[in-house]
Amino acid sequence: MIIRKATASDAKVSVKLIKALLDELNGMPIKWDTDKAESLCKEMIAQEDYVVFHSVNDQDKAVGLITIAESESLYAGGKIGIIQELYIVPEMRSQGLGKALVQKAVEHANNKKWKRLEVGAPAYPQWLRTKSFYIREGFKEIGPRLKYEL
Repeated sequence: MIIRKATASDAKVSVKLIKALLDELNGMPIKWDTDKAESLCKEMIAQEDYVVFHSVNDQDKAVGLITIAESESLYAGGKIGIIQELYIVPEMRSQGLGKALVQKAVEHANNKKWKRLEVGAPAYPQWLRTKSFYIREGFKEIGPRLKYEL
């Protein structure tokens, strides 16, 4: 398995994987304008403060991804990274791909000299396995994440 940085030409694949993640989190397929999402993904990848890494199999097919956005925080003392999405196709789970993608994110964070890397895990107890994965990978629980829709 290879981990590689996605480019704008990988946006369609990135959107497909993120859609699968959102469908799984929702428990059913969501309505999503994939053309609009693909266009936005290309735009975001072109910026320096958003990065996508794909886990690619021997057939050069992306079977997982992690997306990271740069942010800034006074509480953290400067720039931080936020893992926005992490997804592995179901048939490839429990093979170390998530761990490899998180390690790549940590490597990227170190290269950017960020103060920390954060992630918002989905609600549990339904997603306890996901929370346990992040804790196993060295993340510490700092509280729930909330959103305000605009």
